[in-house]
Amino acid sequence: MIRAIATDLDGTFLGADGEPSARNVEAVLRAAELGVRTIFATGRPYRWLRVLEPLAEADPFVLASNGAVRYDLHHRGVISADLLDADATLAVVSDLRTAHPDMFLALELLEGYAADKDFPVKDDREHLLVDCSVEQALEQKSPVKLLVLSPDHHVDDLALEVSPVVGDRMTVTWSFVGEAGLLEISRAGVDKGSGLATLLDEMDVDPADVAAFGDMPNDMAMLDLVGRPFRMQHCHALLEEKGYPVAGPHDDSGVGRRIEELLGLPTSGPA
Repeated sequence: MIRAIATDLDGTFLGADGEPSARNVEAVLRAAELGVRTIFATGRPYRWLRVLEPLAEADPFVLASNGAVRYDLHHRGVISADLLDADATLAVVSDLRTAHPDMFLALELLEGYAADKDFPVKDDREHLLVDCSVEQALEQKSPVKLLVLSPDHHVDDLALEVSPVVGDRMTVTWSFVGEAGLLEISRAGVDKGSGLATLLDEMDVDPADVAAFGDMPNDMAMLDLVGRPFRMQHCHALLEEKGYPVAGPHDDSGVGRRIEELLGLPTSGPA
């Protein structure tokens, strides 16, 4: 019997349409009835959690910004946050701009975000702090994650180039594979694993009694922490190499099906 569930969102709990399946939702709600709490762990900022509205009654916690922000979905409030160290991040930003002047930077903040002029802004322009550079936001706001974008690099190659520049001053990871490489950089030692460990300690739950689900490199610290780690069928090669058990396809309620199995619940039917 597991005591808690931790799951990534995109590519894991959410289907290809970006929404949770009815079966996944039902599995989490039924787990909550048994006293098994769910923790959603995502690279998304806490303001991008509309998809979790059907699960508010399960009273889940959310680890946003790759574990840097702990958020109470039910009460719509930030519990705590691991802010970037301004001096260390400013030094990293300066080194990145020198070593890779063709890359674009953005900074995720509790107050919104700041970005270089040419950083692509799509669906969240209302939260962009205009006339505020990345460097200014680091010194004046509450930063939680640095983003590095390169239109000309696959994300795996980008990580190989950027990681030596950053070194051990900050934590580099990524959660998205697309036409342009995008890296996500947190305060040193901060990741989904550290954020989950903090919550589990507050909940008095042993990580050995937790099941976790993920599909990308930013999930690995979380999967390594728990006693029952699972990767999705279509995941990054780094997770395949780790040999985590497979939960199933993210687009066929793989998380929900595995929760039913772990908790001995009767199947809730088709996704």
